[in-house]
Amino acid sequence: MHEKDESVERVVNRRRLLKRAGVLAAGAGAVVAGAVVAAPAAEAATGDPVLQGHANAAGTGSTGLSAGPAANLPTLELANTESAVDGVGNTRAGAPLRLVPSGDLLSDTAPAGSIGITHDGTIWYVQDVGAGQLVRQYVYATANANFTVPLNPDRVIDTRNSDGRKRILTPGALDGFGRVRGGQRIDVDLSDYVFNAFAVYVNLTAVSPVGDGFLTAFPSGTTQPPVSNVNYMHTVPAWPNYALVPVGGFQVAPGDVRDAISIFASATVHVIVDISAATVADWGSVNPAHLPGFTGSRTTTAKATAPKRTAPTWAKTVH
Repeated sequence: MHEKDESVERVVNRRRLLKRAGVLAAGAGAVVAGAVVAAPAAEAATGDPVLQGHANAAGTGSTGLSAGPAANLPTLELANTESAVDGVGNTRAGAPLRLVPSGDLLSDTAPAGSIGITHDGTIWYVQDVGAGQLVRQYVYATANANFTVPLNPDRVIDTRNSDGRKRILTPGALDGFGRVRGGQRIDVDLSDYVFNAFAVYVNLTAVSPVGDGFLTAFPSGTTQPPVSNVNYMHTVPAWPNYALVPVGGFQVAPGDVRDAISIFASATVHVIVDISAATVADWGSVNPAHLPGFTGSRTTTAKATAPKRTAPTWAKTVH
C-alpha cells in the first residue's frame, strides 16, 4: 500500500506541475496532458510538459502516446478551427499540423512506420516489405502521381485526307499522297487533348502499305527505340494494333512546346491514330471537350511544370 500511495502522490504532483506550467499546445493539449499524467514517456523533454510557443526538444528520447480504453478513438487529435474564404469562394482551412523539412531524404535508419518530409515538400515513409527489409517510399501527390482518364474516342490523324493530317507537326515526312515515307517519322500534336501528359492510349493502324514493314510509336523528342507496335504486309490493306505510348514534347517555336508522340514507318504507308484515354497528373491536364459526358466545370490543378510552356485556356488552375 505504501508503494501505491507513493505512485498516487507522484501522479498528483505531476498534475500540479502541469497546472502551473502554463498553456499546453493548442489542439493536442488535452490528449498530451492526459498522456503525460499517465506516463512520463509522453513528454517532449524529459520531465517537462509540452509548452505552447516554446521549442520542446526531445533530445535522444521519443514521446509516446497510448490509446485509451476506447480503442476506436484516435490516439492523437490535432485541430485548427481557423478558416477563411478566398477570392473565389473556397473555404481555406487552417493547417492542423506542419512537418518541418530537415533533409533531402528520410533517414535510412528510421524504423518502419516513420514519416518525414524533405526540403522539396515530399512526404516520405518507411515500409517493411517483409523479412525485416525496410524501404523508403514517398507519398504520391499531383506532382509525382498520375491516373488514367478515359476520353471520347477520337481520330487524331488520318493521313489519307488533308483534314486528317492537320495535327502532323512534320509534314515533310509525307509523300505526295500524304503517306508516311519509308524510313521517316512523323510527330503528332496532342495539345488539343492533353497538357503535360505522361502517356496516351491509342490505336495505331497501318493502311495500304506499299511494302512490308512496321510502325514504332514513341515519345517525341526522344531516340527511336528498336521495337515495333504494328507489323504490316503490303498484301493486307489495314493492320491495327493498340498501344500505350509515353508522351514527349515537340517545340514548334520558342515558348510553344506541344505534347506529342512520334511514329516511325519502315515502309511507306498511310497511318491512322485513334485516341481513347490519357495518363495525366489530374483532370486539369485533359481538355474537357474530350471527356465523356462532361457538362460542368471541374476545379483542379494543371500540371504546368515544363519550361517555356503556357497552359491552354481549358487547363484548370487553382492557386
